[in-house]
Amino acid sequence: MTLLLCALGLFLYLLNSNKNEVLRLRLELRDKEIELSNLRYELRDKDRVIEELRRQLAEKSSPSQELLPPPSGTFVRVIFNEGDTKYYHYLLGDNDVQVGDFVEVYATDKSDGKLKCKVAQVVYISKPGEVSKFAKTEIIKKADRPKW
Repeated sequence: MTLLLCALGLFLYLLNSNKNEVLRLRLELRDKEIELSNLRYELRDKDRVIEELRRQLAEKSSPSQELLPPPSGTFVRVIFNEGDTKYYHYLLGDNDVQVGDFVEVYATDKSDGKLKCKVAQVVYISKPGEVSKFAKTEIIKKADRPKW
């Protein structure tokens, strides 16, 4: 009987110490989760600052409207992929292009939102005097080789 009481006492002691250990580990885990959450907030703030600096740098390095010659008023309508139904307007400038030619233009990249040089195909050239309220920038040049 004494042996059974000793075994029961040892079992209760071990059970209590396991509960205390589990409680201590839960508290440590909660503290670590709070610390991780705070670090995520700090990282988000730093990412915002980095994105703002990148945006400012892109604005400084992007082609300036003041450096471009004054627009002629004639514009072209371009598509970026074969079979596209969405058109984009660019000023023609002093470039010699025909319908079907591939040209290089500045366009905003969908993946990162930065201004990049892209190749597009001309699908329409405006008539003299025809104006587009959407055409803001000129095409850069005729593409060296036709490609999508």
